[in-house]
Parts: sequence; structure tokens; C-alpha cells
Amino acid sequence: MTNIYHLDGLIKAATPYALEKIQERDAKAAAKAARAGRKGKPKLTVVPKGGA
Repeated sequence: MTNIYHLDGLIKAATPYALEKIQERDAKAAAKAARAGRKGKPKLTVVPKGGA
């Protein structure tokens, strides 16, 4: 006897949850990109050789 599993019901039940998690992930990535864009470039200055 072989081990044959039918996971159709589980896949059908888990699909809405998976789609919700994908949307959350995309929203989090968009928010992270917006924060990074808002920061802008770092403002670098030359420090004199004697110290700060």
C-alpha cells in the first residue's frame, strides 16, 4: 500500500488565508520602501583632520 494523500480540501481551505498573508507582505514591503524613500540621501560632510 502506498502513501497517497489528497490535500485538495486543505488547499481550498487555506487559500484565502494565504492570499491575506500575501497582501500583508506586499503592504509591509510598500511601507518599508516609502520609509526608505522619505529618509533621502545621507548628508555627508568632511571632518577636519584634527578631530570631530
